[in-house]
Amino acid sequence: GRSINVRPGWARCGYSDKAAKSLFEKKEIYDLRIRLMVDALAMVVGHELGHLVKRHRGYSEISKEEAWRQENEADDFGFRLAKNSGFNPSAALITTYSFFTVLEGTRYGGHYHPPASCRIVELSDKYVLKEENQTGNGRTLATESNGTRERSKFLEALKPLREDCLSTKS
Repeated sequence: GRSINVRPGWARCGYSDKAAKSLFEKKEIYDLRIRLMVDALAMVVGHELGHLVKRHRGYSEISKEEAWRQENEADDFGFRLAKNSGFNPSAALITTYSFFTVLEGTRYGGHYHPPASCRIVELSDKYVLKEENQTGNGRTLATESNGTRERSKFLEALKPLREDCLSTKS
């Protein structure tokens, strides 16, 4: 098998391994980590259900462009399903990036999957930074008690993903 080197989520957010370890030793941080993983898994499972509900065709029958459209459609379905089922996929998007990169590769998703960075940026732009903030539905980063600070942290965490996405498109 092929080896994939994925930077841990805490490294993408500017934490050292030592600092992250001390955070995970605290029960409230560990509980938050588990909640984020469950929220991310809800979105990933919703994504796979999206393929079934939308009756997506097999990759051998379609072009790369159609495969990428199907993947984005399933991402959208999974995000909305998780949100409407009471999970918080907005907060779990960075965690979800780790799932996508492990499953699909670090720099690109291969022939049939768009780059993981582009997928997370697209969902973030569509739901976290635009649609949810306009409608006020659900618990989002902008509606948290520290909304402005949390939104800034989220935007900062998205920067390397946005840059990676742009570099894969050029």
